[in-house]
Amino acid sequence: MALTRSSISRSPHSINIYPAKAADNSNARSSIDMSAARDLRWEKFGHLAAIEPIPGRRSKSGHLYWLWHCERCGEQVVRCAQHIVQGHAISCGCWKRDLKAEAMREIGRANRKREN
Repeated sequence: MALTRSSISRSPHSINIYPAKAADNSNARSSIDMSAARDLRWEKFGHLAAIEPIPGRRSKSGHLYWLWHCERCGEQVVRCAQHIVQGHAISCGCWKRDLKAEAMREIGRANRKREN
């Protein structure tokens, strides 16, 4: 985009350095293509490996949803990529279920010991 006299005003804050949007781009979020997003295919985060993005599904803040494969149990889940990449989740939920089950077994063992 070439700057012309008509595109520059006196205020430096009003200069538009971004190219004008095409007339057919009515929705800004849908106009972002995958080339602009980070390709996470088969990258691992905890026990989850990214398989493919879910087309047309985004969070309220515009982050892509991906299909993930849990290498711990083999389940496939759909989660927001930002949530996984930032480390808020490391599995599909199987790890937490296993931790809870183990904790309940420990409580049961402790109760049995106390009864005897």
